[in-house]
Amino acid sequence: MPIVTPLLSLLFACDQAPPESTESSDQLYRASILLRSTPPTPDEIQRIRADPSALEGIVRSWPMDEAFGDLVRDIHAESLYVRFDTENKPPAQGPLAGYTEAEVAASLDEAPLRLIEHVVVSGRPYTEIVTADYTLADPIVSRAYGPPHDPAGPRWQVSAWSDGRPRAGILSSTTLWQRHPSADSNFNRSRATIVASALLCDDVTTRAVAGSLEPSAQEDDVRNNPDCIACHSILDPLASSIFGMRRYISPLEIRQAYEADCEGEHAPFCYPLAFWDPAFIETRSLMSLPAPALYGHPIAGIEELGEAIATDPRFSTCTARRFWSYLARIPLNEVPEELIGELSRHLIASDYDARELILEILTHPRFSPSSPDAPAGAIRPQQLVRTVTSLTGYRWTARPNRGWGSTELGTTDRYGFQIMMGGIDGWRILGPNPDALPTRELAMAWLAEEAAQHATVRTASGTAEHDLLPEGLTTGEDAARAQLAWLHLRILGEVVDPEGEMVTEGWELLSTLLNTTDPQRAWAIVLAAFLQDPRLAVL
Repeated sequence: MPIVTPLLSLLFACDQAPPESTESSDQLYRASILLRSTPPTPDEIQRIRADPSALEGIVRSWPMDEAFGDLVRDIHAESLYVRFDTENKPPAQGPLAGYTEAEVAASLDEAPLRLIEHVVVSGRPYTEIVTADYTLADPIVSRAYGPPHDPAGPRWQVSAWSDGRPRAGILSSTTLWQRHPSADSNFNRSRATIVASALLCDDVTTRAVAGSLEPSAQEDDVRNNPDCIACHSILDPLASSIFGMRRYISPLEIRQAYEADCEGEHAPFCYPLAFWDPAFIETRSLMSLPAPALYGHPIAGIEELGEAIATDPRFSTCTARRFWSYLARIPLNEVPEELIGELSRHLIASDYDARELILEILTHPRFSPSSPDAPAGAIRPQQLVRTVTSLTGYRWTARPNRGWGSTELGTTDRYGFQIMMGGIDGWRILGPNPDALPTRELAMAWLAEEAAQHATVRTASGTAEHDLLPEGLTTGEDAARAQLAWLHLRILGEVVDPEGEMVTEGWELLSTLLNTTDPQRAWAIVLAAFLQDPRLAVL
């Protein structure tokens, strides 16, 4: 049975909806791209155009599946900075021999994010990200860090630390403290900074500092200079609670340990890494640091730190602020205070179900296109790349390179595309850039052209894993017009008339191409144009 007639019927049905439903359609499109990295289906667009009030019901019907988990990890990777694969990683030696460097980096970087994903996707209280007595491990994390892993189970599975370290969710994570190392003279203060910033939205590094830059005088300033005291009265007690975790373990120390057969003083630097050592707690007294506390609340170490954070009112407000900031693509300090209060109360009322917070944000009236608080700017590179993959089946990867292994170009900075597209690298570039960027357009063009080529080749061979060209590589005008209108609906979420101006422009381009090249190449160029449309990336 020809596809043209069903396509035209669906487009005609969508076009019968009242025009005032367009705003709800736009919000649905935005929510679908952000939540599940794919545009809404034509049926969903038809429903929302017919009944704008159906927005929440449609969004809540979406499964909390792999794409949702990707979003959860992305949100927290941007606040914890644990994805930093451009820097040296633990080497693939000993029990990690046989893995590529890319596999090692990806697993270790994702470990704390997988814990957060598990908490959120399973509907557990979000406070567990800092109180959980378990962790998540895959085979690489198990061999590198020690948590047991059942080879008969799933790749990522719930596990537990076996070295006696405190159980405090991500605060027990070797990855987190490896990413935020503490030099011998820093006394965990840099780690205290990331805890306050990421979990309580208190960026203490922005406070005025007028102390000495001379190392020998800094500790005296910390205790006596009023400008320093304002910051260190918070940082130092918080830093005290983290003692017990090593300052860091460098890749060089691991290589040297294996060269020494992991004997003697080198043993802690072989896998699984001995990152926790209670003996380090005793060194705190040598630093003249104050007793552990969180903003004046006495605590006795990492476990109580997690419990104190979970009950601190700033934790819920920071979560609300951070989630809206990420999804709306605005700085943390620009989220309206009254909105933070509303979302925070919603989170608490749901027993800290972060799924409810995300759904509330995506369907909130102030998230709609007409709101002054509406999101603006480009989505993150990861979301764009996953969306293109969902539409075309194409995976944007690079060939293995000098032991690193196959690389996902849109979600790594080994080749720089993530930064070109406005992303972060977790080390030097710590904030996304949603503004118009020439480099984003260049990267999008490359991605779109390769994805379109993949999609049309698969269509020509009858092995397509997508529904973009249901009529095939057609050359007839009527069929082509229906298919072009379908691409507007399927990729951009907009209903257009197959005989209207927009489709006519597309047909003129396609027909010109058909006169100069073969149908596969002609449709690839047209499809690449759709995949480069700013409306797909700028929501």
